[in-house]
Amino acid sequence: MRSAGVFLAIAGVLLAAYSVFIFDTSVETGLGGRVHNLGLLRDQNNMLLFGAAALIAGVLMAVFGKKGNDDIVETDATSARIKACIEHGTPEQLLELIESGAFDPAAYSSEVHLKQAAYAKRAPMVEILLRGGASGKTRGAGGGTLLQLMTQWHEEHMKHHKEPTSPFKPIVDLLSNPPPVDIVVRSAARGDGQAATLPVPVADELAKLASLHEKKVITDEEFSTAKKRLLGS
Repeated sequence: MRSAGVFLAIAGVLLAAYSVFIFDTSVETGLGGRVHNLGLLRDQNNMLLFGAAALIAGVLMAVFGKKGNDDIVETDATSARIKACIEHGTPEQLLELIESGAFDPAAYSSEVHLKQAAYAKRAPMVEILLRGGASGKTRGAGGGTLLQLMTQWHEEHMKHHKEPTSPFKPIVDLLSNPPPVDIVVRSAARGDGQAATLPVPVADELAKLASLHEKKVITDEEFSTAKKRLLGS
């Protein structure tokens, strides 16, 4: 929304400038002179008003608008750092990147990182990205869904390992029954095959907090503090 506000404000300035400095409101009289035309003056006034309104609306959107995925620009250096972390790092390191604000799993660019983690069979990384807001509808090169791929990895793991479950089972469950509130929690980084879930009362409180924060009833600092208290981190 913030990016849209900036573009709207720029469009408003350009429209207002055109109406004042370029738009000609005069017409020839037929006697060699020019006079202002009332219709053209009205058009100029309307353009000026529309430009001013667009400028004000754009400024308000840019200042108070909610930060969306289109406002998050992932640089090449940041992307390389995330890819290296997903391929060679630990779940804790990926969580630190997310919590520091360097990476938003809900951003459009996260689809690339989710695919990387899935094909590298980094189950804890996939779970963290999904719980952080990455889309589970991502499709692989062959057109298969992420659920199909994780199910395949799970079945292969169970076939070759004598274990009661696999690291991919929590992801299969998560994709099959996504929770109502997707949140990055540190239990997702344990890598012990246990799904990171939140008790219903905690999820409800988090949803209420998010609503209050979105409505500007509580500040960013108050929201962050309350969220950490609920998650016990």
